[in-house]
Amino acid sequence: MCFLIIIQVFSFSLAGLGKVKVLSKIVLLQIILNLGLNFLLVPAYGVYGAATSIILTNLLGVLLMYYVIVSITGARLGGILLKPLIASFVMGVFLYFQQSLVSPYWLVFSVVSGAFVYFTVLSLLKGFDKEDIRIIKQISSLFGPVGKLMNV
Repeated sequence: MCFLIIIQVFSFSLAGLGKVKVLSKIVLLQIILNLGLNFLLVPAYGVYGAATSIILTNLLGVLLMYYVIVSITGARLGGILLKPLIASFVMGVFLYFQQSLVSPYWLVFSVVSGAFVYFTVLSLLKGFDKEDIRIIKQISSLFGPVGKLMNV
């Protein structure tokens, strides 16, 4: 799922940069690779083969789009994306192991605890700048006494 969000952002970025033809070529390459991998992996591994095919195809798309965007703009996105990706991964692992401990009725608990883990890891990685902290404090002030806990 993480790749899909990044692919959307990169796709819109390429379109905004006027590189729709390049984007179309990348998507066509993804389709061809996905079909080929599906023919190879699905008969042998079933659903897991299909999932692997999609993950590898999306990874290729992200890497190619990233390369094109960096070559056009010169912007390095690694520092911007790396910390949220690490926080997302840690949260995903936490929620994966939590699913066996928490019944499906505890969805609210899972969402809150997952968000807590994500923001805690992101804070430990210093993923927030001064402007982010200012916005968080401004928003948290709307929540009264609970907001004061968030303004620590």
